[in-house]
Amino acid sequence: MPRNWLEWLGMVSSFLTIVCFVLYLIERRTRKEHDTLMLGFLHGMKPLVEAMSQRPATTGNDWRPLLPQINDTLARLQPSRMRRSGD
Repeated sequence: MPRNWLEWLGMVSSFLTIVCFVLYLIERRTRKEHDTLMLGFLHGMKPLVEAMSQRPATTGNDWRPLLPQINDTLARLQPSRMRRSGD
């Protein structure tokens, strides 16, 4: 057992470090799963949005602004291989 308050403080900080590291690993895994799901969703939605944006002016104008947003999000979630190799 710890004898003074500094030893107690060391034990508490060691315990909190371990807990925070475990929480970090859980959060990292959750974010990777979310990114994978978002990539799949956007790759599935992109052909639909492209097809809807080529329709007559009544609905095409509503869908057309979504294409740059989808492309931008895909570029951020899945960077090109050239960019990755340069890092």
